[in-house]
Amino acid sequence: LHGTPIYKANGPYYFVNGNNLENGFIRITKDTKTVGDEEFDSLRVDLSDHTLLLSINGTIGSMALYRGEPVVLGKSAAYINCRDIDRRFCYYYFQLHGVIKAFYNVATGSTIKNLGLGSLQDFLIPVPSKCEQDGIVSLLSTIDEKIQLNNQINSELEGLAKLLYDYWFVQYDFPMPADRAAAMGKPALEGKPYRASGGKMVYNETLKREIPEGWTDGNLESLGDIAGGSTPSTSNSDFFTSDGTAWITPKDLSENVGNRFIAHGETDVTQDGM
Repeated sequence: LHGTPIYKANGPYYFVNGNNLENGFIRITKDTKTVGDEEFDSLRVDLSDHTLLLSINGTIGSMALYRGEPVVLGKSAAYINCRDIDRRFCYYYFQLHGVIKAFYNVATGSTIKNLGLGSLQDFLIPVPSKCEQDGIVSLLSTIDEKIQLNNQINSELEGLAKLLYDYWFVQYDFPMPADRAAAMGKPALEGKPYRASGGKMVYNETLKREIPEGWTDGNLESLGDIAGGSTPSTSNSDFFTSDGTAWITPKDLSENVGNRFIAHGETDVTQDGM
């Protein structure tokens, strides 16, 4: 534990907290602050390839395997230097729903939970034989590798989708429809880039720009229902739980930037909270 360090712009060491730990990796963002050599020397701890990092504040249980990154840990990130046990086994064990629930049960704080180091140090875990640990790690790490590959593929596909969107709906070079090509007396233009091939554009007074002929403008209300959420009284602890109905806050969304989906927030709500 330590106080807030003196940050240094473009320092050689990243200052990471629990929100930097994600799916087994330390996630560095443009908002991650850095420190210089003096702060690093005063705050550093010995981390190695036996080290597991764990979020103990807010979203409890986010983890990363330390891989030699030049980092200093904030107060919401604890480190576990594993002895006589495979850190990868601990990594997978700590992701079990019952374990996460147990962490929240011993954590303090009504809205923002904090897992004390004492509670973490006293936490009991099973220690199977090395052979069993290796088997569990081998199976689950293979699945993780497949997930990472799928995420990479999804990321590349999303990049292509954004490029296609820009091409079709910003530059208006979507494939020329057959009826439009026929109306132009140039059926051979079917499937060619609309605007670049001479597709008719008309000026839209609302949007103050040209759009393809036949297109119109509208607002989000015409596409569906839009409503805001609400917050149960935070003074009533019976409204919140770690094992209830997912409750998403603006903070949860801000910490989910870059992800297409969100399943849970920092805490859940009970039936009474709903």
